[in-house]
Amino acid sequence: MGRNTSPAPPEDTQAAPVFNLPPELVHAIFERLKQADVLLQARLACRLFAQIGLDHMLNTVSIVYKRDQFERLGKIAGHPMAKGVHTRNILDGYSTWEILNIPAIATNRGSLRHADQEQLRQAYSAYVATVRDQDNTANSEEDLSYLTTFFTGCDKLDNFTLALCEGVNGLIVPNPKAFQDTIVLPFGDFTVLDQEVDQFWTVAKALWKSGRAVKHFTAAHVSHRILSPAWRDEPTDNIIEHLMSGLREFRIELTCRGDVDHHPEAEVDIQLHHGQGLLAQWLSSGQELRVIKIRKYAPKHQYPAPDLQNAFGIETWPKLRELGLSDFSATEDDLVDLLLRHAKYLRRLSLSDIELLEGSWESTFRRIAGQLTKLKKVRLRGLLRDPEDDLAMDDMDYDGTRIDEWRDDIEGYLLYGGEMPDLSETARMGLDDSLIEDAPDDKKPGRMDDEAAGHATDGSAISYGSDALDRKI
Repeated sequence: MGRNTSPAPPEDTQAAPVFNLPPELVHAIFERLKQADVLLQARLACRLFAQIGLDHMLNTVSIVYKRDQFERLGKIAGHPMAKGVHTRNILDGYSTWEILNIPAIATNRGSLRHADQEQLRQAYSAYVATVRDQDNTANSEEDLSYLTTFFTGCDKLDNFTLALCEGVNGLIVPNPKAFQDTIVLPFGDFTVLDQEVDQFWTVAKALWKSGRAVKHFTAAHVSHRILSPAWRDEPTDNIIEHLMSGLREFRIELTCRGDVDHHPEAEVDIQLHHGQGLLAQWLSSGQELRVIKIRKYAPKHQYPAPDLQNAFGIETWPKLRELGLSDFSATEDDLVDLLLRHAKYLRRLSLSDIELLEGSWESTFRRIAGQLTKLKKVRLRGLLRDPEDDLAMDDMDYDGTRIDEWRDDIEGYLLYGGEMPDLSETARMGLDDSLIEDAPDDKKPGRMDDEAAGHATDGSAISYGSDALDRKI
């Protein structure tokens, strides 16, 4: 789109208000959307991208619905843009991610700087008006129809990410590598307990109706309530079996945030949906899975972490190469059994914020050390708890600056066996951690490159952006 030329409006007259904006503002808006991976046109975007899918047979997609941001765009438009353009200072009352890209994308800065602020507000209002039925977007059969058309047309699309925000205060900043093929649907649920349930099942049903079998599926920030045998009074067995049966990589972050602290039913709700064992049934349909990464977030120290046995049961995945678990509770025997069942297959293992309800981490480490014979990479993060002790494995910047020698020793022990490291806090405090930049060739088990982790052998798919996703899931 040129700066000084207005594009011809598409045949769909619903799109016309977008292209009636001043050219420099249209350019700035869409450049911003491109930079931030955010497309703020829910129904319209779905329709237009469905046609693009048919025309171009895409194998990648980047669509974001964030209808709760329309109002905030209008408020941001009320501030003098020149302040953001000239100084990069954060506008009062708004977080960095909302305005960070304005200086970088305002290529026609002179026009924006001297534009009448009322004109800018009106332009944003016209832009917001392209989607008038925001409250009904997620529940619309029309959206299901458009998404089905889109997936039908994109017969090469096999990487799919469903990343969902947390409402007006939420933020989605997808890692460009890990979330390279992305659809982000809108927040819009009245309670955080229903967060993104409709959006998840709308996508899953569209995949089912279109016959598309994606190989990589990631869902971030979805409610525990997706673990339900029915959606809109219809059984979900066929839908989930279709989704899981062809998957090579499955990543999901089940979360409960925001007003959950004030929901007296939250604890019962979380345990109810996990206690049915539906996730284990889902996973049992995914016999082609090479990667399973699951985070089952619950507010710390308020609600018990979901049980590992309800998520995995006794299933074995003979092609599993990578396993990531975060925010689970388990017995020592259940965790050890799960890992040893896959001793001949696993090449990457990530454990974060795991609580042992019975047994100890010292015993767990002894039982699995050196037994996972194909393992190439081990990552221990967060707080590993048992009835007697807590092992703090996390550094807050996720290996951003320093080498954690104590943790490296434990990860190396799990990988190679040998002598059991001292797990005491005294041992950890006695080591002087060095800067990663001072030892660029130091590749301990938790920092091995993807290429060195065995993903390209035995027909397993290379896991893109796994370490980046470890920060989210």
